[in-house]
Amino acid sequence: MSQALNVKHLETFYWIVRLGTFAAAAERLHTTQPTVSARIQELEQVLGVIVFDRTHHRAKLTPKGRELVAYAERVVGMTSEIMHRVGNAASLAGVVRLGVAELVSVTWLPVLTAVVHSRYPNITLDIEVDVMDPLLGRLREGDLDLVLGPGPMNDQNIAWHSLGTAKFHWMAGRTMELPARELTPTDLASHPIVTLCADSHVYRHIEHWFEEFREPFRFVTSCNRMSVVADLTRRGQGVSLLPRVAYEPEIAEGSLRILKTRSEAYAVEFFAVLSHGRFNPLADAVCSVALECTTFAGKPKRKAPERAA
Repeated sequence: MSQALNVKHLETFYWIVRLGTFAAAAERLHTTQPTVSARIQELEQVLGVIVFDRTHHRAKLTPKGRELVAYAERVVGMTSEIMHRVGNAASLAGVVRLGVAELVSVTWLPVLTAVVHSRYPNITLDIEVDVMDPLLGRLREGDLDLVLGPGPMNDQNIAWHSLGTAKFHWMAGRTMELPARELTPTDLASHPIVTLCADSHVYRHIEHWFEEFREPFRFVTSCNRMSVVADLTRRGQGVSLLPRVAYEPEIAEGSLRILKTRSEAYAVEFFAVLSHGRFNPLADAVCSVALECTTFAGKPKRKAPERAA
């Protein structure tokens, strides 16, 4: 009896195409590379055609393989939607590769993980903390399933949902000597500036802010961890732009102080971001929980159309 085509065949084919190698697909599907190879051999036997040219290091599609891609995406998407919409929470099982900005990680991420583990006991969260640009790059490459971080978003290939806003203020440590009045850009530019790295929205905002006032300034330290920026600021090594929501205890005790400046606080909108057009029931479930758990100001609202199945 000849073997019939099944969802596992097409799901395996889909992930090889999306991730580029049999090994990456095996890791994503939590199986072995020989199992992935066997499934593709079975798929080719059932269809009677070769779908991958195996003479290359990466999985290169044959003409028939390229023809199969659209069908595989539709079948995998529909299967995922059935599991999410019709099945119970326990039926959702697997790993969600979640990228988060550090501000999310130090505020409401613990609540998010607790709710996910309670509501979806068979979902595992694989969390990566970084600034937004690298996280978005990994999302576009298929290395992450969901990203929680600052916007704005202008990419039509991703779907985003607002998580509210957080306000950033100029801050200094208690030992930093500054004029006891409203501070101008000239006042701030006369001191060393500590900031997140050049890939961050904070770095770009500071650059634009000083350029707007035509005021030369000097970054003395930049890194990809906000906690390091805050610690250096507390120790008097410079002034920095930090989110109040993450440092209320330090502000209350006086180790960090908010500086009064002529410009209003820098309000940053945060988003839950997914790949547009690919229905991933696990990522979609975690995204919904994020919209519930966010503690940032403002009512979350959808920022893009519903993703197609």
